[in-house]
Amino acid sequence: LDVFFVKFLSEGDFSLHSLSFRIIVAATSVYYASFGIIFTNDITKPGITSKQTNKILRNVFTTILVIALFFNILFYILMDHPFLWRFILNISESNLTYFSTSLFYNSLLIFPMLITSYYFRYKIALNQINFLLFLLVIWILIYIFSVLLFQMYETKFLLQFSLNISWWVCVIFITIKEYRKGVSSKIPI
Repeated sequence: LDVFFVKFLSEGDFSLHSLSFRIIVAATSVYYASFGIIFTNDITKPGITSKQTNKILRNVFTTILVIALFFNILFYILMDHPFLWRFILNISESNLTYFSTSLFYNSLLIFPMLITSYYFRYKIALNQINFLLFLLVIWILIYIFSVLLFQMYETKFLLQFSLNISWWVCVIFITIKEYRKGVSSKIPI
């Protein structure tokens, strides 16, 4: 969807946003691909107990949280030292601050992207996709409307903010749904 909103960015900002976003996607993809198959195989085994499922989910959640916090802190520190990107990625001096800040904002996507990705993998393995389609529609609508809203107020990092809002809202929806499901399963009928 980002390509539809190029006109809202200054010249060169879209490529810097894309580069910073691709770095985050690459980092999350490596982790997701490495452990996604193991996660799905372990959690969807026939005869797995709810205690085992909870332990696997707790381990996955903890690992994702640690990885996300590590990268968030790292890119926050590097945001104050943008000159490092000039040597690593050959980014011009005038664009260093924008790229460094964009990379930090996009690093805030690691946690929601991984949580949502594992949630999707889990629900697809269980053949429960109705809520996933709802989440996809919500994500698209929130992203489009937040970009248009930020554009109205001429916000500088509008794509980064919009991505964060849409991904984090999906995590909130997932949390609410799973919490309500957990509470209702404990109520005797």
